[in-house]
Amino acid sequence: MVLGIVGLTAALAPMFQGGGLTANATYVRLLGYGAAEPGVGLSALAVDDAAQGITDVVRGADLLDSTARQIYLQRLLGLATPRYLHVPVATNAAGEKLSKQTRAADAAEGDLARALEFLGMNAAHGYSPRELLGWAIQNWDVARIPRKRALIAGPY
Repeated sequence: MVLGIVGLTAALAPMFQGGGLTANATYVRLLGYGAAEPGVGLSALAVDDAAQGITDVVRGADLLDSTARQIYLQRLLGLATPRYLHVPVATNAAGEKLSKQTRAADAAEGDLARALEFLGMNAAHGYSPRELLGWAIQNWDVARIPRKRALIAGPY
């Protein structure tokens, strides 16, 4: 099984493997900023995903609208359609997506527990990053992810 993750930090990728979305994910492909913006490289993205055998894609809910266009294009081209999971986008109090473009602070090592809480997981604090990722893999539950396009993240 192959998992594509769009717009998530590499530090969070392991929680989607093992006990995450797929029991035996063998490959994680991270796409850079802007790679899946509506109308920009959409056909290339659909073809590239199919060529690499991507079966699962996790990305921000801000890309939900472009997913329908991508699926339509995959069907027109006779390509396999991966399973999609859209997670809420973290925003500041003004509703701006936390990203390089809005000059959001970089994530620090201690932010992993907060990121899991943002995704609906009640992670315990005080674990090392390795222990916390192990906990996340064992306890990952897609049903806990808030069903919203965006959520205000706490101050960093």
